[in-house]
Amino acid sequence: NRYIRNSVVNGVCQGGNMTFHGQIDGLLIEGNRIEQDAAAAGCWLMSVTRGYTTPEWFRNAVIRNNKLINGGNTGMAVQSSPSVLVEGNVAINTRATYQNSFSIGVGSTSPTSGGDAGDVGDTGAIVRNNTACQSGGATGGVVSVNSPGGSVTNNVVLASTAGVCAR
Repeated sequence: NRYIRNSVVNGVCQGGNMTFHGQIDGLLIEGNRIEQDAAAAGCWLMSVTRGYTTPEWFRNAVIRNNKLINGGNTGMAVQSSPSVLVEGNVAINTRATYQNSFSIGVGSTSPTSGGDAGDVGDTGAIVRNNTACQSGGATGGVVSVNSPGGSVTNNVVLASTAGVCAR
């Protein structure tokens, strides 16, 4: 799938592009391209997150080989996804802004941390082989993972627009 300049108001992405809420078992998100030219902080390119007042979870989720280009302060956000596998994704930021490319888990489901009673906690995430590409003054981290018992390996930040970082 290709999401090109959606969620745009006056030329700037303002909101979610590919968003999942609720209860999903066996979620597979693979091979998508989500691209913006300009984005406000709240333009999250991919969200697998809590959003309802009823209990939420994403079990047996796999998110791999997606290309996310010029999102807001977060390229990909994942919550309430025990043992999620996030691998082989590329987040490209060519704008002079801060972006946390991949944010996985919050570690808690208490109402004070954004969760509602009954939401499944984040545990055991596997986050590997993801790349954050930064150019044009872009800054930020490649991954932020708060998933007790999780594994985070071989995720890199590259200052490049070539190779895997080519749009």
